[in-house]
Amino acid sequence: MYVVRLIGIMRVGEVPDEFRGFVEFQARLEQRHPADWELVALLIVEGTESVFPVFLKDLDLSRVEETLSRQETVMPPEVRRELSAFLAR
Repeated sequence: MYVVRLIGIMRVGEVPDEFRGFVEFQARLEQRHPADWELVALLIVEGTESVFPVFLKDLDLSRVEETLSRQETVMPPEVRRELSAFLAR
């Protein structure tokens, strides 16, 4: 089982080049067209070079966790708390 860790939360337009491809790919999968000002959380899958972007607009953490579980990946409680706290602002 893999575990994700939060790299950071930033605007789509501020995503570093090294992660931009992951964000664009996830946007296509979700049929999104995020604006540069929209927020995205970048989660890295420990032990890999994979990054899982989570768009914060209309975020459903349960759906994200379900998607991760299909990839044999879990979101630890501290990451869930960080995302929830950020959304509560």
